[in-house]
Amino acid sequence: MKGPSAVVDSPGASDRGEFERLTPEEFFKHGKRLLDLGWHPIPLGNGRADVKGKTPLVIGVTGHEGKDIETTEELRKWADRLATRAGGMNLGTRMPMGVIGIDIDCYDGKPGAETIRRHEAKWGSLPATWSLTARTDGSRKLFFRVPVGWAGPGVLAEGGVEILQRHHRYAVAPPSVHHSGTRVRAFDPAGEECVQLPRPSELPELPVSWLQGLDHHVEALTKATVAEGREVWSSFKSGPMTPEVAEQVNGVLDAIHNGASRFDACRNAIFALVGFGLERHSGVAPALRTIEDQYLGAIGPIRGQDAARGEIERMIQGALRKMAANHPAAQMTEDDWVMGREAFAPGGAWHPDNPRGNAYRHPGTIDGQPVRSPEGRQFTQSLAGVEPTKVQWLWWPWIPLGKLTMFEGEPDVGKSTMTLAWAATVSNGGSWPRSVVGETMSSNEKGLHEPADVVLVGMEDDLADTVVPRLNAAGADLSRISTMARPRDRDGRPIPFLIPEDVDKLKRAIEEVEAKLVVIDPISAFMSDTVKAGSDSSNRKALMELVDVAEQTGAAVVLVRHLNKATGMNAKHRGGGSIAFTALARSALIAAKLPRTDDRENTQATHGLASIKGNLSREPKALGYRLISSLTDADSPVVRWEGVLDENADQLVGADGIAGDARKSAPARDEAERMIGELLSAGPMDAQEVRRAVMREVGCSAKTVANAANKMRVIKKAVRDSSGRVTHWMWTLSGRLERSGGDAGGG
Repeated sequence: MKGPSAVVDSPGASDRGEFERLTPEEFFKHGKRLLDLGWHPIPLGNGRADVKGKTPLVIGVTGHEGKDIETTEELRKWADRLATRAGGMNLGTRMPMGVIGIDIDCYDGKPGAETIRRHEAKWGSLPATWSLTARTDGSRKLFFRVPVGWAGPGVLAEGGVEILQRHHRYAVAPPSVHHSGTRVRAFDPAGEECVQLPRPSELPELPVSWLQGLDHHVEALTKATVAEGREVWSSFKSGPMTPEVAEQVNGVLDAIHNGASRFDACRNAIFALVGFGLERHSGVAPALRTIEDQYLGAIGPIRGQDAARGEIERMIQGALRKMAANHPAAQMTEDDWVMGREAFAPGGAWHPDNPRGNAYRHPGTIDGQPVRSPEGRQFTQSLAGVEPTKVQWLWWPWIPLGKLTMFEGEPDVGKSTMTLAWAATVSNGGSWPRSVVGETMSSNEKGLHEPADVVLVGMEDDLADTVVPRLNAAGADLSRISTMARPRDRDGRPIPFLIPEDVDKLKRAIEEVEAKLVVIDPISAFMSDTVKAGSDSSNRKALMELVDVAEQTGAAVVLVRHLNKATGMNAKHRGGGSIAFTALARSALIAAKLPRTDDRENTQATHGLASIKGNLSREPKALGYRLISSLTDADSPVVRWEGVLDENADQLVGADGIAGDARKSAPARDEAERMIGELLSAGPMDAQEVRRAVMREVGCSAKTVANAANKMRVIKKAVRDSSGRVTHWMWTLSGRLERSGGDAGGG
């Protein structure tokens, strides 16, 4: 991870005249720049316990309930009203939707740099990105894009690193004046100083491994009812605070006094205190009230009393409900506690000194230790005894057997028609479309060729008037295709199939017909209410059940889901819901419409299928296809394959400029314009060659190239053969069109 170059001291206070920090014009000019770029400026200054110029000077602009300013008039009012206040005014910014900051502190012995190194060793290196700093010791804030709605922890446990999020904290922005006298400065991915942060869409994406590693496990816990949470509160033991309880309160008081990580300190202490209360520690209720009062006193003047009260009440109620549902002590009666104390007391059945031996044994252990293997090993397993196997394929290299495969796309790309085409091919032992991997063309030599059974789960369409007609149109052997039986309750209502509760039923269905393909369409319709939609850890636990079923049965399990609305994100982040789906799948595929153009080599294809992720093979080239009416049933569409495409998965979804290297300092279209100009500067060129070269070098989609050419008013000329048929198109810059024959128009 490359850091910024050294920071140089800025001009002193004498250059700012009567203003202690930013002048009104500085604040307005740079605040307007942030606003125009898509950031959310806020005024900062000295607070009651802060003389570093980092406290918000207005309320209601940060936190969960914070409101973003929308007009420059508000900026102007802030600049004129607040710049002359005692302590002066600085410029800050709240994180936009889908953006986080990683705040690395290395001053005063803080271990931020070491913490980042440790996490990069676990999760991989962070890509080069834009940063802010006013120091020379390595402290800085790094900015990345994340899926919209993603939320993570406020701090990394090892210390020195905080995670800035839309609802949590903010950044001091250039050219604010640090309390040491230096200016806050911005640096680009190459470490060169720049004026300000870029547009959020230009930031690189936080790697998937970091998104998974930062997943907040506390938020993934299931919740009990509000009434059950109240029961936990009423069960707290009265009396003075135990030393453990007092320690938690003192930790919160220190955090509030120091002004650092107050939200995280309060939340973590509240969870710990509720746990202590369930474990019969005394003094928990007054400890929670003390923390509540202190939080309101510290945060109320900044965000408003109502917003602060709402935050602390959500923390306490959330802890009560989550601990009621997840803490083992919440299920214990007073009699259980009495018996437990007796059992662990000297002479009790579970006391370590019991002469008959500790009566408590963990399943699968002897005296609390793992059982020894026949070879005498107890804590390790030799890999010499593991028999190597080859990955088996349904369709190489797209759909592996015994694994999960994600299949994603917008509603109008024929996902259900595609999966039914796959089902038909499996059922009749038909031929799969040819794939190209590197320089090798495959006709599925490594995949399944014999007819096999298929199990369909869900399907958004009606079986009788849509699914069966489409299977017939695709030539399926219906005797080999089954759906999950739908049991009904006593009132005749269908009982839904749920994941993970009913995964065992799916396993029995697969084994009943020895299915080789399972399609769950759409997967989101079958996730249980117990699975928290936005939590990676919650979804991962549920999906691991499907992973096990696929491995145990040897079936290819295909999960279908729609895309989210986060256009511009790369393909692996476009799937709706948790990223855990893509993380656990061994193969992930995406289908998308192709933009209309006459200069694509494969002009017959209207849609494309591409690999987003393939852990088990090299990436194949994308395949083009069309959805056409069946010859035997005009109302039933079928898939017609049209050969390979030049586009990759990111380009199919229009994820431009996602590479994230230091060269991408301008939007992809601007870079595409520059390169088109260079290519055409010497004269007309084949449009197809131009498009390929720009897509390859810039890493953008065909649509971006077309938009760039239109903005440049590139002249497009059709070249025809002797019969008048268009053979290809030529592009030339305006003013360079040759006078030879040809049609200028829409190539």
